[in-house]
Amino acid sequence: MAKKKKKKNQEDNSHSGVGKWGDFNFTVSQDKSYTFYDMKWTTTLNWEAKGKGKKTQKIKLKGIAPDEFTFSMRLSVFTGIDPKEEIEKLNKKARKKKKYRLIIGGQKYGKYKVVIAAMDRELKFFDNKGNLWVAVLNMTMKECR
Repeated sequence: MAKKKKKKNQEDNSHSGVGKWGDFNFTVSQDKSYTFYDMKWTTTLNWEAKGKGKKTQKIKLKGIAPDEFTFSMRLSVFTGIDPKEEIEKLNKKARKKKKYRLIIGGQKYGKYKVVIAAMDRELKFFDNKGNLWVAVLNMTMKECR
């Protein structure tokens, strides 16, 4: 039986583990924990109010802002992750403006692909040689067309 060829712009939605964003696989196993927590998905509608006097103003929809995803990740050498290396990889993707589908549990989240809009890094613990052992990464991703 012939294999199906993947179209050039078609993404691989298969996943192993919790989910994925591009080539970053969120996974939890006996050896490795690379996942997120406290995820929030925000949709914002932009409204404009019009009216005068003491009457209740009428509102008109001006547009829909891109959906936004925020979550945190605990990166630790104790869970099989090199925090500094992972932060650098994600930073590189952010600066290159890479956009991918956010897939969790095999389901696409949002209508469009997402980019990294902001990364806040909390460098928690270092060893006696200055090696980063534990970091918390707070991510903000936004949809883009």
